[in-house]
This record gives sequence, C-alpha cells and structure tokens, in this order.
Amino acid sequence: MKQGQSSPPRSLHNDLIHVCAVVGLPTEARAFLQDMQMMGEEPDTQTFDSLLHAERFSDTRVLYEVVDMMRKTNTGTDDRIFHHIIKRNAFQGQVEMCLQLLSIMETMKIEPSASTVHHVIKVMVNNELPRLAWEVALAFEDAGSRRLQTESWLNCLEACADSLFLEGTLSCWQKLTKDRGVVLHEGLYLKVLNTASRHAQPTFAFEVLDSMEALGIALDEHHFSPLLEACCKDGQLVEAFTALELIASKGLLESSSEISRPLLDFVAAGSNSVDDAWDIFEQLHRDGHGVSVTSFNLLIEASVRINDLPRALGIFQAADTLDITPNIETYHALLSGVVRAGHHELGRELVQEMQAAAMAFTSKTYRLLISLSLHRDNYEEVFFLLEEMKRKGFRPGVGVYEEIIGKCVVKNDARWRLAVSEAKQQGYKLSDSLQALINAGGKEFEQALSEKT
Repeated sequence: MKQGQSSPPRSLHNDLIHVCAVVGLPTEARAFLQDMQMMGEEPDTQTFDSLLHAERFSDTRVLYEVVDMMRKTNTGTDDRIFHHIIKRNAFQGQVEMCLQLLSIMETMKIEPSASTVHHVIKVMVNNELPRLAWEVALAFEDAGSRRLQTESWLNCLEACADSLFLEGTLSCWQKLTKDRGVVLHEGLYLKVLNTASRHAQPTFAFEVLDSMEALGIALDEHHFSPLLEACCKDGQLVEAFTALELIASKGLLESSSEISRPLLDFVAAGSNSVDDAWDIFEQLHRDGHGVSVTSFNLLIEASVRINDLPRALGIFQAADTLDITPNIETYHALLSGVVRAGHHELGRELVQEMQAAAMAFTSKTYRLLISLSLHRDNYEEVFFLLEEMKRKGFRPGVGVYEEIIGKCVVKNDARWRLAVSEAKQQGYKLSDSLQALINAGGKEFEQALSEKT
C-alpha cells in the first residue's frame, strides 16, 4: 500500500496493533503506532486500548507513558483504558490506587466493566479486606442493572466466611445460592457453616445444611457440629435438641460424643437449664417426635455435672415412659455420678442391671467400677476388676494405675509397689503429683480421691 503511495487506513493499523497486543509484542505495537502517526493518521481510543493491553506485562510507569500519549493526542478515555491501568495496579497489589482510579472514573461518569471490578475485588480479597471487597461488589450492582461475574461473588463469600464477617457472608450467600442458583464446593459450605456458628445463627446453619443435602452431599459429624453450636449460643434449646436428634438419626454419634459437647455444656450450666431441657425433651416426645437415647444420656450427664444424682436417677427411671432403651453410655453417665457420690451400693445395682441386659463391659466401665471400689475401706475388688479388665483385652490407662497406687499408699498397702512396677511395664510415667504423694506417705490422697470426678 505504501509503495502504491496510498496510506493504510487507521482501522488496519488498529488491527495490527491489536494482533501485537494479543500475542504480547509491545515493541512492535509501538512501532505500528509510530507508523500510523507518520502516515498522518491520528490514533483513537481503540488504538490506545490495544497498546495498553500489549504493555500489560510492562512496568506501571510504561502504562502511564501511554496514558500521557493519549492526553497529547487529545484521545478520549473510556472504561477500557481504565481497565488496563486498574488491572495492572491490582496485579501489583495496589489496593489504594485501584480505589482512586475507580473514584476518578465515577467523577468522569465512566462506568467500570464487571471485569475491571472483578480485579479490584480480587486484590482486596488477597489483601484480606473482605468487607471492602463486599462493599465494592454491592456498589457496582446497586448502581444499575449490571451484574458481577459469579467468580467475584464467590471470592467475596469465601473471604467474608474466612474472616467470620456475618453480614457479608449472608449477603453473598443470597446472591449466589438464591439469586443465581450457584452450587458451592463442600469446603465453602463448611466455612459458611462455621460463620453461622460463631454468630449464633441456627436458622442460617439449617439453611446451609438443607442446601448441601439437596445437592446429595453426604453429611457427616463435622457438618453438624457448627449447627449445634449455633443453636446453643443463641439459647435455642428446642432447635438444639432437634438438631441433636437429626444427628443421632444419621448415626453420627456412635464413635464420639464431642459433637454434643456444646449442648451438654449449655444444659449443665445449672438446675434451671436442666429443667428447661427436660421439659423440651418431654414435649418433643408428646408431640410424636422421635427422641433418642443420645439426648436422654445428655440429660443424665448434665445432672451428674451439677452434682444432682437424684435428678439423674429420676431421668433414668423415666426411660420406659419415653420408649427409650438405655445403652452402655447411659450407665456410664450414671456410674460417673455414683462414683462422685461414693454410693457403692447403687453402683452394684447398676452393674447388676447391665449384666441382666447382657451389656458388654468396656474399658470405661472397668475404669468407673475401679474408681467406685476405691472409695471403700475394703477395696480388694479393685484387683479382681483390674485383672478381669486385662483378661478381656483392655489396657488400663495411667489414671487407673495412679488411683490404685494412691489408695494403696494411703492404706500402707505394699501392693502399691507392684502397681508402680506394672504401670512402668506398660510404658507409663507417673505424674509428679503422684510421686509427691508417695514420698509424703499418701496423707493428701484421700482428700484428692474424694474430690475426683
């Protein structure tokens, strides 16, 4: 075209600069710009948009040189030009500069694109500024009919949940799951659940769990723990017991009782709390809701915690009217109270009931029975229980040995040496406090034993 003495049109130069931008050739893009100007063609906004894109990996100073060239040629500025500058500042982590540029755009009545705002949100999230990121996202969509990319809201949701920012988490959850029907990954659901728990929002927690179950995500213990914690923090006992029954119905309480710990702590706060919990438990049964032995055991354990053994026994005796069959954990909870009260005869009755129900003793059962027997002056039974425990394949814990050793020292029973030897053979190291008791002849042990829970 040049040889034919005709000037290439500006559109052709723009196309060539655009190609250079796409493949990342800033030097060649500038050369085409110079050629355009030498041919008497004035660059336009599209020209500088492509040139800025070509310089996307260059230093920020270079980008501002291009902007300065725009000013000299009186080329108008649009959102694409700002996009390149904001994107570059975001890449460098310059949050304040990104905000200043957005403010300049607002002053110039230039609307940023969703892609531009996405980069701003991303840099804020990366700099642990979830509230600011959420506010920018809201401001963008509230300013008109524009919609942010789903990824932007996902970034906001995760950042808000990570920082336990409830308002932002609720807002982003609504935008994503309700307005857009977005399916989250399981890890993000867990983060949202944790936020609901920390802020005592059981209704929100139930909603998250419902969404997960509807999507076919297999719910496990760690999914329900935040829900139960949220109910307890908000003082919603009905919801808490409902949640516990739901957890029990899914068979998630067999291996560990830790999941019910928040509810136990809440109910065991005092006698009034136990009374309230019992009323709720009875009401659930009257209303035809299934009540599990798990919740039943929790009420007994809470009564034991507040040293109210008669109340615990009263609850236990109501098992038949509630259509509940006590299990081994029921008896463990009661035996804990019996040990604390030193009520040996009651302990024997409970053991007989367990044997009549053909319940297999566990390591915990033997530990409780040994503790109970140590409250008696005649504690010969302890050694039979210890041998039976080992014969059934259970390994006595260091606490069992320490109780036996302490009692023998108090009674000047030489068998404490045998117990020490056996404990060491098991690989246990005696505590400093026990060693001090041995050295002192065990004078302080009886008081310590009576206070042992």
